[in-house]
Amino acid sequence: MNLSTAWLIFWVAEQAQGLRLPFKDISDGFNNSRVTRLEISAMGLWFLIRHFSTKGFDINLNIMIFLFIIAGMLCPVTPVRYGVAMKRACSNSSGIISQFPFYAGIMGTKVGTGLAKALAMWIAGAASVGTFPFIA
Repeated sequence: MNLSTAWLIFWVAEQAQGLRLPFKDISDGFNNSRVTRLEISAMGLWFLIRHFSTKGFDINLNIMIFLFIIAGMLCPVTPVRYGVAMKRACSNSSGIISQFPFYAGIMGTKVGTGLAKALAMWIAGAASVGTFPFIA
């Protein structure tokens, strides 16, 4: 490990420490917990192993994004340090990059369970010429 890498690790750790709340809170405990990072990483690795064992070497855009997120989660010590490192690496778009897979997963759950179709049918059934601009 060279001097610049050690400085970068120290800087990320110092900035993550500065994000701690001045009082004890359960969310702050999760954000700074090594166990939370390990649980998220283990679940992600389990999904990737299951995906590749059942579907072979099926790589699509979603799997690639998920693979990089889980690989990124394995590197820092806590989830908040992962966020700091993401912000340092891609400051303007880090929020979008880190949230996109979770929103895609939520949408996949809605589509897979039929909730998306039910909501679309309900909205389409309630639409009329007068309510279309509001619904759109």
